[in-house]
Formats: sequence, C-alpha cells, structure tokens
Amino acid sequence: KPGRQPPFIEQFEWEPDRGTRIVVLDRTTGDVVADPTTDPFFGFHHVNAFERDGGTEVVFDLETIPDATAIDSLYLENVRAGEMGTMAGRIERFTVDLGSAIGANRYGGG
Repeated sequence: KPGRQPPFIEQFEWEPDRGTRIVVLDRTTGDVVADPTTDPFFGFHHVNAFERDGGTEVVFDLETIPDATAIDSLYLENVRAGEMGTMAGRIERFTVDLGSAIGANRYGGG
C-alpha cells in the first residue's frame, strides 16, 4: 500500500526453537534441492560457497552470531549514540549433502 511502511526488520521475530533453515536452490531451475534445519544462529554475511564431490555437496562459509540481538544495535539511533554493542561474529563452514539433504554439518571458526 502507498505511503511510509515500517522497516522490514520490525516484522522479524527470533524463534530459536525452530532452528535455522538452510535452503539450497538449483541455479538453473530454481527448484529446492535441499532444505535442512540446523541449530539456531543468525547469519549476516555469506563469505564463500562452492560445490564439491561432483556437485553432491554444497559448502558455504557464513559469518554467524548466536542470536539476533545484533539487529537492535544496528538501528540508526544506536549507531549515532555509539551503542552498537558487541557484534563480533565468527566464520563457520557448513556442508550440505544433497543426496541425503537431511542436515548440515557445521564447522566452527575461532
């Protein structure tokens, strides 16, 4: 509808009991080829992604934080006040086996 809309992120609700859903799409067809759920985390930035083992696995590196509390620190009033808090994430590698597509292996960084 026309007019000023609230920011999208205000519609976001953190529900850690649902885990984190990882959706892998076929680049040609757009079909979902895997849809595993892993332990809950919040991801900001994708760092790298590639196929491995003849396309039977998808590997991706993602900056993760344990929960979505960093979202509040990014509101403009908090940034202007210098109250961004600690937002340090860590780079983690995830591997999704497209054959089984039942889960994602997670390898943590430091």
